[in-house]
Amino acid sequence: MITLEEMKTRLDWEPRMVPAPMPTDWAAWARGDDVDIIDDEKSSVLLREDQVLSRVSSKYHPFLNRDLVALAEQATNEGWGIDSVLEFNNGRSVVVNLFDATTLHGDHQLLTALVNSFTGKEALRLLPLNRRIVCRNQLPYYAGQRSYRHPHSKAAEFPHGMFATIRADLNARQTQMMEFKDITVDFAGYVEKLIDNMHGAEADEQFLDKRREQLMQAYEHPTAPAKGTAYAALQAVILADEQIIGRRGWRTVYGSEMSQLGLELLESEYV
Repeated sequence: MITLEEMKTRLDWEPRMVPAPMPTDWAAWARGDDVDIIDDEKSSVLLREDQVLSRVSSKYHPFLNRDLVALAEQATNEGWGIDSVLEFNNGRSVVVNLFDATTLHGDHQLLTALVNSFTGKEALRLLPLNRRIVCRNQLPYYAGQRSYRHPHSKAAEFPHGMFATIRADLNARQTQMMEFKDITVDFAGYVEKLIDNMHGAEADEQFLDKRREQLMQAYEHPTAPAKGTAYAALQAVILADEQIIGRRGWRTVYGSEMSQLGLELLESEYV
Protein backbone atom coordinates (compact mmCIF):
# COMPACT_ATOMS: atom_id res chain seq x y z
CA MET A 1 0.00 0.00 0.00
CA ILE A 2 1.43 3.39 -1.01
CA THR A 3 0.29 7.00 -0.79
CA LEU A 4 -0.62 9.28 -3.66
CA GLU A 5 2.58 11.26 -3.03
CA GLU A 6 4.66 8.07 -3.30
CA MET A 7 2.92 7.27 -6.57
CA LYS A 8 3.78 10.74 -7.88
CA THR A 9 7.44 10.15 -6.98
CA ARG A 10 7.55 6.79 -8.77
CA LEU A 11 5.96 8.24 -11.92
CA ASP A 12 8.05 11.40 -11.92
CA TRP A 13 8.81 11.14 -15.63
CA GLU A 14 6.99 11.82 -18.87
CA PRO A 15 7.59 10.56 -22.41
CA ARG A 16 8.48 13.07 -25.09
CA MET A 17 7.68 12.96 -28.79
CA VAL A 18 10.26 13.78 -31.45
CA PRO A 19 9.96 13.47 -35.25
CA ALA A 20 10.86 10.00 -36.46
CA PRO A 21 13.90 9.76 -38.75
CA MET A 22 13.54 8.40 -42.28
CA PRO A 23 15.88 8.05 -45.28
CA THR A 24 15.33 10.15 -48.38
CA ASP A 25 15.68 7.01 -50.54
CA TRP A 26 14.38 3.79 -48.98
CA ALA A 27 15.74 1.52 -51.75
CA ALA A 28 19.24 2.96 -51.47
CA TRP A 29 19.08 2.76 -47.69
CA ALA A 30 18.04 -0.90 -47.90
CA ARG A 31 21.10 -1.59 -50.10
CA GLY A 32 23.33 -0.01 -47.47
CA ASP A 33 24.12 3.11 -49.49
CA ASP A 34 24.76 6.42 -47.77
CA VAL A 35 21.58 8.52 -47.90
CA ASP A 36 20.35 11.64 -46.17
CA ILE A 37 18.13 11.19 -43.10
CA ILE A 38 15.24 13.60 -42.65
CA ASP A 39 12.29 13.98 -40.27
CA ASP A 40 9.18 11.97 -41.12
CA GLU A 41 6.19 14.34 -41.11
CA LYS A 42 3.70 11.52 -40.50
CA SER A 43 5.28 9.68 -37.60
CA SER A 44 7.09 10.38 -34.34
CA VAL A 45 9.20 8.50 -31.82
CA LEU A 46 8.10 8.37 -28.20
CA LEU A 47 11.12 8.57 -25.88
CA ARG A 48 11.83 8.08 -22.20
CA GLU A 49 15.11 9.96 -21.88
CA ASP A 50 17.16 8.23 -24.64
CA GLN A 51 15.15 4.99 -24.64
CA VAL A 52 12.69 4.47 -27.52
CA LEU A 53 9.27 3.43 -26.23
CA SER A 54 7.48 3.24 -29.57
CA ARG A 55 7.01 4.75 -33.00
CA VAL A 56 3.63 6.45 -33.28
CA SER A 57 1.59 8.66 -35.55
CA SER A 58 2.52 12.34 -35.41
CA LYS A 59 -1.13 12.95 -34.42
CA TYR A 60 -0.85 10.68 -31.36
CA HIS A 61 -1.54 12.29 -27.97
CA PRO A 62 -0.13 10.12 -25.17
CA PHE A 63 -2.01 9.78 -21.91
CA LEU A 64 0.70 11.08 -19.57
CA ASN A 65 1.78 9.88 -16.14
CA ARG A 66 0.45 13.05 -14.53
CA ASP A 67 -2.97 12.17 -16.02
CA LEU A 68 -2.64 8.70 -14.51
CA VAL A 69 -1.92 10.29 -11.12
CA ALA A 70 -5.05 12.43 -11.53
CA LEU A 71 -7.16 9.32 -12.12
CA ALA A 72 -5.63 7.61 -9.09
CA GLU A 73 -6.50 10.69 -7.05
CA GLN A 74 -10.09 10.43 -8.31
CA ALA A 75 -10.09 6.78 -7.18
CA THR A 76 -8.84 7.68 -3.69
CA ASN A 77 -11.56 10.32 -3.43
CA GLU A 78 -14.11 7.58 -4.19
CA GLY A 79 -12.88 5.22 -1.48
CA TRP A 80 -10.07 3.26 -3.18
CA GLY A 81 -6.47 2.85 -2.04
CA ILE A 82 -3.27 2.52 -4.08
CA ASP A 83 -1.69 -0.90 -3.69
CA SER A 84 1.30 -0.62 -6.02
CA VAL A 85 2.73 1.02 -9.15
CA LEU A 86 4.48 -1.16 -11.75
CA GLU A 87 6.37 -0.38 -14.96
CA PHE A 88 6.94 -2.98 -17.68
CA ASN A 89 9.33 -2.78 -20.66
CA ASN A 90 11.04 0.35 -19.32
CA GLY A 91 7.71 2.12 -19.00
CA ARG A 92 5.96 1.09 -22.21
CA SER A 93 3.18 -0.09 -19.90
CA VAL A 94 2.37 1.39 -16.50
CA VAL A 95 0.02 -0.33 -14.05
CA VAL A 96 -1.52 1.12 -10.89
CA ASN A 97 -3.10 -1.59 -8.72
CA LEU A 98 -6.02 -0.28 -6.64
CA PHE A 99 -8.07 -1.84 -3.84
CA ASP A 100 -11.42 -0.95 -2.33
CA ALA A 101 -10.48 0.51 1.06
CA THR A 102 -13.72 -0.76 2.60
CA THR A 103 -12.55 -4.35 1.98
CA LEU A 104 -8.95 -3.89 3.20
CA HIS A 105 -9.38 -6.06 6.29
CA GLY A 106 -12.04 -8.39 4.90
CA ASP A 107 -11.70 -11.93 3.60
CA HIS A 108 -12.07 -10.81 -0.03
CA GLN A 109 -10.54 -7.57 -1.24
CA LEU A 110 -12.06 -5.88 -4.28
CA LEU A 111 -9.32 -5.06 -6.79
CA THR A 112 -9.01 -2.98 -9.95
CA ALA A 113 -6.14 -1.50 -11.94
CA LEU A 114 -5.36 1.48 -14.14
CA VAL A 115 -3.31 0.33 -17.13
CA ASN A 116 -1.65 2.84 -19.43
CA SER A 117 0.37 2.13 -22.56
CA PHE A 118 2.92 4.24 -24.41
CA THR A 119 2.78 2.10 -27.55
CA GLY A 120 0.20 4.18 -29.42
CA LYS A 121 -2.08 1.14 -29.75
CA GLU A 122 -4.32 1.22 -26.68
CA ALA A 123 -6.30 3.72 -24.66
CA LEU A 124 -5.94 3.82 -20.90
CA ARG A 125 -8.08 1.11 -19.29
CA LEU A 126 -9.64 0.52 -15.88
CA LEU A 127 -9.71 -3.25 -15.32
CA PRO A 128 -11.72 -5.20 -12.72
CA LEU A 129 -9.37 -7.87 -11.33
CA ASN A 130 -9.64 -11.20 -9.58
CA ARG A 131 -5.98 -10.95 -8.47
CA ARG A 132 -3.35 -8.20 -8.45
CA ILE A 133 -1.26 -7.62 -11.53
CA VAL A 134 2.33 -8.49 -10.68
CA CYS A 135 3.89 -9.21 -14.10
CA ARG A 136 3.35 -8.15 -17.70
CA ASN A 137 2.26 -11.67 -18.74
CA GLN A 138 -1.05 -11.03 -16.99
CA LEU A 139 -1.90 -8.06 -19.21
CA PRO A 140 -3.00 -10.01 -22.32
CA TYR A 141 -5.33 -12.10 -20.13
CA TYR A 142 -7.05 -9.11 -18.54
CA ALA A 143 -7.11 -7.25 -21.86
CA GLY A 144 -9.68 -9.75 -23.10
CA GLN A 145 -12.05 -9.12 -20.20
CA ARG A 146 -14.52 -6.30 -19.70
CA SER A 147 -12.77 -3.00 -19.08
CA TYR A 148 -13.54 0.71 -19.02
CA ARG A 149 -11.59 2.48 -21.72
CA HIS A 150 -10.49 6.09 -21.50
CA PRO A 151 -9.88 7.81 -24.87
CA HIS A 152 -6.73 9.93 -24.99
CA SER A 153 -8.60 12.97 -26.26
CA LYS A 154 -10.68 13.40 -23.11
CA ALA A 155 -9.89 15.10 -19.81
CA ALA A 156 -7.95 13.09 -17.24
CA GLU A 157 -10.95 11.80 -15.33
CA PHE A 158 -13.60 9.12 -15.57
CA PRO A 159 -17.28 10.05 -15.24
CA HIS A 160 -18.31 10.63 -11.65
CA GLY A 161 -19.27 7.35 -10.03
CA MET A 162 -17.14 5.16 -12.31
CA PHE A 163 -15.26 3.65 -9.37
CA ALA A 164 -18.59 2.99 -7.64
CA THR A 165 -19.63 1.10 -10.78
CA ILE A 166 -16.44 -0.98 -10.60
CA ARG A 167 -17.20 -1.68 -6.93
CA ALA A 168 -20.74 -2.83 -7.77
CA ASP A 169 -19.48 -5.08 -10.60
CA LEU A 170 -16.85 -6.67 -8.37
CA ASN A 171 -19.35 -7.20 -5.55
CA ALA A 172 -21.72 -8.90 -7.97
CA ARG A 173 -18.88 -11.13 -9.18
CA GLN A 174 -17.93 -11.99 -5.61
CA THR A 175 -21.54 -12.92 -4.78
CA GLN A 176 -21.61 -15.15 -7.84
CA MET A 177 -18.34 -16.84 -6.79
CA MET A 178 -19.81 -17.57 -3.35
CA GLU A 179 -22.84 -19.17 -5.01
CA PHE A 180 -20.52 -21.31 -7.16
CA LYS A 181 -19.01 -22.77 -3.98
CA ASP A 182 -22.37 -24.42 -3.22
CA ILE A 183 -22.76 -26.02 -6.67
CA THR A 184 -21.33 -29.51 -7.24
CA VAL A 185 -19.51 -30.00 -10.55
CA ASP A 186 -17.77 -33.06 -11.98
CA PHE A 187 -14.61 -31.44 -13.31
CA ALA A 188 -13.83 -34.08 -15.95
CA GLY A 189 -17.29 -33.72 -17.48
CA TYR A 190 -17.07 -29.93 -17.26
CA VAL A 191 -13.73 -29.96 -19.09
CA GLU A 192 -15.13 -32.06 -21.94
CA LYS A 193 -18.07 -29.68 -22.40
CA LEU A 194 -15.72 -26.69 -22.28
CA ILE A 195 -13.34 -28.15 -24.85
CA ASP A 196 -16.25 -29.09 -27.12
CA ASN A 197 -17.58 -25.51 -26.93
CA MET A 198 -14.14 -24.10 -27.66
CA HIS A 199 -12.82 -26.37 -30.39
CA GLY A 200 -15.59 -28.64 -31.67
CA ALA A 201 -15.19 -32.18 -32.95
CA GLU A 202 -12.69 -31.41 -35.70
CA ALA A 203 -9.82 -30.23 -33.48
CA ASP A 204 -6.57 -32.20 -33.34
CA GLU A 205 -6.78 -34.82 -30.58
CA GLN A 206 -3.19 -34.24 -29.46
CA PHE A 207 -3.96 -30.55 -29.01
CA LEU A 208 -7.11 -31.37 -27.04
CA ASP A 209 -5.17 -33.75 -24.78
CA LYS A 210 -2.75 -30.92 -24.05
CA ARG A 211 -5.65 -28.66 -23.09
CA ARG A 212 -7.05 -31.36 -20.79
CA GLU A 213 -3.64 -31.76 -19.16
CA GLN A 214 -3.27 -27.99 -18.64
CA LEU A 215 -6.71 -27.73 -17.06
CA MET A 216 -6.15 -30.72 -14.78
CA GLN A 217 -2.79 -29.33 -13.64
CA ALA A 218 -4.50 -26.07 -12.71
CA TYR A 219 -7.26 -27.99 -10.90
CA GLU A 220 -4.60 -29.89 -8.90
CA HIS A 221 -2.47 -26.81 -8.23
CA PRO A 222 -1.32 -26.46 -4.58
CA THR A 223 -3.13 -23.12 -4.25
CA ALA A 224 -6.37 -24.39 -5.82
CA PRO A 225 -9.59 -24.33 -3.75
CA ALA A 226 -11.30 -27.48 -2.49
CA LYS A 227 -12.32 -29.69 -5.40
CA GLY A 228 -15.79 -30.70 -6.55
CA THR A 229 -17.47 -27.29 -6.90
CA ALA A 230 -18.25 -24.87 -9.71
CA TYR A 231 -15.98 -22.38 -7.98
CA ALA A 232 -13.00 -24.76 -8.10
CA ALA A 233 -13.71 -25.57 -11.75
CA LEU A 234 -13.79 -21.91 -12.77
CA GLN A 235 -10.65 -21.04 -10.80
CA ALA A 236 -8.82 -23.86 -12.60
CA VAL A 237 -9.91 -22.52 -15.99
CA ILE A 238 -8.82 -18.99 -15.04
CA LEU A 239 -5.39 -20.19 -13.86
CA ALA A 240 -4.84 -22.33 -16.97
CA ASP A 241 -5.96 -19.44 -19.20
CA GLU A 242 -3.51 -17.04 -17.55
CA GLN A 243 -0.62 -19.48 -17.92
CA ILE A 244 -1.40 -20.30 -21.56
CA ILE A 245 -1.74 -16.65 -22.56
CA GLY A 246 1.38 -15.69 -20.60
CA ARG A 247 3.49 -18.26 -22.43
CA ARG A 248 2.10 -17.64 -25.90
CA GLY A 249 1.74 -13.87 -25.72
CA TRP A 250 -1.66 -13.83 -27.40
CA ARG A 251 -2.84 -10.58 -28.84
CA THR A 252 -5.48 -8.59 -26.99
CA VAL A 253 -8.42 -9.85 -29.06
CA TYR A 254 -7.88 -13.41 -27.82
CA GLY A 255 -7.27 -12.62 -24.15
CA SER A 256 -9.21 -14.68 -21.57
CA GLU A 257 -11.43 -16.42 -24.16
CA MET A 258 -11.33 -19.75 -22.32
CA SER A 259 -12.22 -18.10 -18.99
CA GLN A 260 -15.20 -16.36 -20.52
CA LEU A 261 -16.46 -19.60 -22.07
CA GLY A 262 -15.89 -21.43 -18.79
CA LEU A 263 -18.01 -18.91 -16.91
CA GLU A 264 -20.76 -18.97 -19.55
CA LEU A 265 -20.86 -22.78 -19.40
CA LEU A 266 -21.35 -22.74 -15.63
CA GLU A 267 -24.07 -20.10 -15.87
CA SER A 268 -25.97 -21.89 -18.64
CA GLU A 269 -25.72 -25.55 -17.55
CA TYR A 270 -24.89 -25.76 -13.86
CA VAL A 271 -26.55 -22.83 -12.08
